[in-house]
Amino acid sequence: MGKTLRLGSTPIAHREEYPSKDELLRALDERRNTLSQAYLRATPEELAKPMADPRIARIFPTVGRLIAYAMMFHEGTHLGQLAAWRKAAGLPAALFKLATK
Repeated sequence: MGKTLRLGSTPIAHREEYPSKDELLRALDERRNTLSQAYLRATPEELAKPMADPRIARIFPTVGRLIAYAMMFHEGTHLGQLAAWRKAAGLPAALFKLATK
């Protein structure tokens, strides 16, 4: 994959500096699969371990809680952000595009 975007990074105007849509979708699938496999392999004791970072532990006290959030809600949060950006840019809703094919 091309340039990796990081938390706190500053957007730039040069599209070629960003990964392609295919690269981003592939990375999303890979990370989703990695997380799912890690969850399936984890023991109940591993999932019950407290989070080491106190900032994260305030919201997700255990490793299992963090993984559950990541598997059920995190991706959806970002999909909602993309939907808002599409609307702000005057683009049709992505679900509308799928429904009209």
